[in-house]
Amino acid sequence: MFHLIHSCTIQRYTITSDAYGNSKRTATDLALRVPCRLIERAEKMADGVTGQILTSTSYRLLLDPDQDVIASDRITDIVDRTGSAISGNYEVMAAIPHEGQMTRLITCELNKVS
Repeated sequence: MFHLIHSCTIQRYTITSDAYGNSKRTATDLALRVPCRLIERAEKMADGVTGQILTSTSYRLLLDPDQDVIASDRITDIVDRTGSAISGNYEVMAAIPHEGQMTRLITCELNKVS
């Protein structure tokens, strides 16, 4: 069982028009204070050409299986259980539902964005 020890805001992009009729993408809040768990994983590897040690960081977000989330949604305002903010905004690259004997959840593969 995964404990959802964080909370976040899920935003979804919509296409709107500006005053000149040009299309623009706007993120609007879809869900606030959503229980979740952010998992950050750093891996070190050697560059095959230079031999330098490189660090690659991946991010995953676990959500309740009934949560509405799709690829391209934006995750913001992540807070831990003490109320401390976790910096960064993330784009959902994939939302994968999982069902097992003991666990039902959605795993989101994230890309950290500015």
